[in-house]
Amino acid sequence: MNTAAIVTRSNPGHLPEWNATGGSGYMAMETSEAAEARRQSSRFRAAVHRYWWVVLLIWAVIAVPATAFVYWTVPPQYVAKGSVEVSPVIANPVSGTKEANPFYSEYIRTQAEMMKSPFVLSHAAEDVRLRKYAWFRALPDQIRYLDEQVQVVASMQAIYVTMAYQDAEAATAIVDAVIDAYFRSRNELDEQNIDKSLKILKQLQATTDKSLRDAQEKLVRLEADGGGGGAAWTEDDRRIIMQVIANSRQTLNKLQTDEIALKAQRQAMQNREPATEALFKSSVPTEGDSQVDRWATERTRIMVFDGILASRRATPEHPDRVEYRKQIKALEEKIADRRKEIQENAWASYQSSYAMDRARKIRDADADLTALAGQIAGLQKVIAEQEENARTLSNKITPILQLKEQIADSKDALKRYNDRIAEIENQTRAPGRVTLLGPTVQPKTPTVNRWPKFAAAANGFGLFLGFGMLALLMKLRDKIDHADDLPEHFQPLVVGSISHTVLNSNNSGPPPLQQKILGEEMRLLHANLLPPGHTDRRVMLVTSPTPSNGKTAITANLGLSIAKSGLDVLLIDADLRKRDLTTMFDIGFRPGLSDLLQGNPPELVRPLEELPNFRIMGAGSQIERNPVELFQRRHFHEALAQLGGGGERFDCILIDSPPALVVADARLIAQSCDEILCVVRASRSSPREVNQTLDALARITNKTPRIIINGVSHTQTYYRHEYTYST
Repeated sequence: MNTAAIVTRSNPGHLPEWNATGGSGYMAMETSEAAEARRQSSRFRAAVHRYWWVVLLIWAVIAVPATAFVYWTVPPQYVAKGSVEVSPVIANPVSGTKEANPFYSEYIRTQAEMMKSPFVLSHAAEDVRLRKYAWFRALPDQIRYLDEQVQVVASMQAIYVTMAYQDAEAATAIVDAVIDAYFRSRNELDEQNIDKSLKILKQLQATTDKSLRDAQEKLVRLEADGGGGGAAWTEDDRRIIMQVIANSRQTLNKLQTDEIALKAQRQAMQNREPATEALFKSSVPTEGDSQVDRWATERTRIMVFDGILASRRATPEHPDRVEYRKQIKALEEKIADRRKEIQENAWASYQSSYAMDRARKIRDADADLTALAGQIAGLQKVIAEQEENARTLSNKITPILQLKEQIADSKDALKRYNDRIAEIENQTRAPGRVTLLGPTVQPKTPTVNRWPKFAAAANGFGLFLGFGMLALLMKLRDKIDHADDLPEHFQPLVVGSISHTVLNSNNSGPPPLQQKILGEEMRLLHANLLPPGHTDRRVMLVTSPTPSNGKTAITANLGLSIAKSGLDVLLIDADLRKRDLTTMFDIGFRPGLSDLLQGNPPELVRPLEELPNFRIMGAGSQIERNPVELFQRRHFHEALAQLGGGGERFDCILIDSPPALVVADARLIAQSCDEILCVVRASRSSPREVNQTLDALARITNKTPRIIINGVSHTQTYYRHEYTYST
C-alpha cells in the first residue's frame, strides 16, 4: 500500500517534487509561517462570509442612534482668534538702547499669564461690548467663565487668544475685550516705568555736569603748573619710544636664541668621538684603484678560460685547470693585500687630520660666542635706557591725557542724557513691548464642529464591537476551513485540497478557468494516490462524515483524471439510497451494484466516448430500502472478485459510498478496499466529526484512512496568472 503524501503547499501552482527514494509519492511542504498566515486568512474569510450580518447589526444598533443623538445635541462651535506680538528685544528706558532679551521665552510666558490674571479679566468683564449679552450678564462668576473659556497660547514671537462659542459675534467680542484689557494694564505699567526712568536720568544729568566742571578746572591747573614740560612731550613721542623698545626686545630674543644654538654646537663638537678603525676601514672604497682593477680583469679572463675547459668536459685534475686555479688564487691574494694597504693609508690620514679639524672648529665657535655676548649686552643697555625714558614721559603726560579723556566722556554722557530726557518729555505715550498684530478674526463658518468626531467615534466603536464579536465567533466556530484546522496527528493524512467540485448532469460544469484549476488539483490528487510505476489494482472507497461534503463529485472527477492518464477505471455507485453518481451520469435503473450483490450480472456503462477505459456501475435496477442487509448477505469482496472473473480487469476501482456517520454501509464496504478516502468539506465539517469517522473506519479495517479537504478557499499562481477562487 502506498503511503499518502502531504500536498498543502505555499505555492500550489507548481507540481510537487517526486520523492522516489521514500516511496511516499509526491511531497510538498510549506513553511510554518506561511501555513499559519494562510490558515488565519482562511478562517477570517470564512467567518466574514458567514457572520457579516452580525457586524452590520451591531454597527447599526450602536452607531446609528449615537450619530443621530450627537447630531441633534452637539452644536457647532465658532472659534475667534486674536494675536499679540511680543518683541524679542529689551528697550532700556534710561539709555533708549535695545538689546536681545536673554529670557525671551520666559517673558512671553509671563505675559500670557498676565493676560489670564484676574485683574485683566475683571476689566474685560466690564467691557461694554460684553454687557449687551444677557447670557453673559446672567453668569454668576464672569471672571471664572472667561478664565475657563478663553485660551491663551504663547508661541515663538506672539501670544494667541482664542474663544470657541456657538455665536461667532460673541466669541469675537470676548477676545477683543480680553486683548484691550491686557493692553490697558500693559500701558499703565509702561507709563509708571517711564516716570521712574525720567527721574533717574535727571539725577545722572546733574551728577555728570558737576564732574565735567571739576575735570576742566583741574586740567587748567595742571597745564599751568607743568610749564613747558608737559607741552614738549606728546603721546606720539611715547609711542615712538615703545616701538623702539619692542624692536630691540625682538632683536635681543633672536640673538639669545642664536647663542643657545651655538653653545649646543660647540658642546657637540667637543663631545664627538672619532670613528672606530673597523667601521672606518669598511667604509673606504677600493674599487677605483688601478692595480686592483687590473688584477680583477686578469682574474676574470683566467676564470673564462677555466670555464671553457670545464664546458669541454675537462676534469678538475687537468693540468691547465690546475694552473688556472693557482693563478686565480695568486691574483685574489694580491687584490686582498692591495685593498688592505689602501684602507691602512686612509685610516692613518684620518687620524692625523681629525684632531686639527676639531680644535679649529672649537676656536671658531668660541669667537662667535664672544661676539654674540657683546651684542646682547649692548642691546640690554639700550632697552634699559629707553624704558627709563618711557617711564619719565608717562609720569609727565599721563595725568593730562586722563583728564582729557574724562572730559570727553563726560561731554558725551551729558549729551546722551539731555537727548533722552527731551525724547521722553516730548513723547505722547510709552513705547510698549507688545503690539497688536491685527484685528480679531470673526469666523464665518464653524471652525470647531465636534459632530463628525463624535459620529466617527460612534461608528468606530460600533465596528470595533462588531469585529470583536466576529473574532469571538471565529474562535468559537468548530469547523474546518483548511488542513491546518485538523488535529495535528491528522494533518499528515491529508492527500489533497480541492477548491471546485461542480459537475452537473448536463455536463455544463464550472467555468473554463475553474475547470483548468480543478483539473490541476485532480491530477495532483491522482499523483499522490497512484504514483508513476503503479501496477497493482487499487480499490478505493470514497466516503464522508456527513452528507453534502462533495464526495460524489470528487469521486467522479478523480475517476476521470485517472482515466485520462491511460488506466482502466471503474466507478461504483455504492450509495444505494440516494444514487447520486447514477443520477450524475444519467445511468437510470440499469443492472448495477445491487444486482451484483444478489448474484446477477451488472452492466458497466461507458458514459464518455472519448474515454473507452472509463466505466461506471450504477446503484442497480431497483431502489433498496435496507442496503445494510444486502451488504451483510454477501461479502462485498466476493462481489468484486465475481466482477473480475468476467474478463474485465481494472487498474483502479473507485467506490462512492454513503456518509460513514449516518449509515453503516461505508464501514461494511471499507473492509474490502485497499484505500479509504474521507472527504471533508471546509466550513461544514468539524474536527470532531472527522475524528469519529476516521476512528470508526480504522477500528473496523485496521487501515489508515486518508483525508481530502473539499471547498478550500485560497489564492494560487497558475500558468503565471494569479487567481482567487472559492466555493
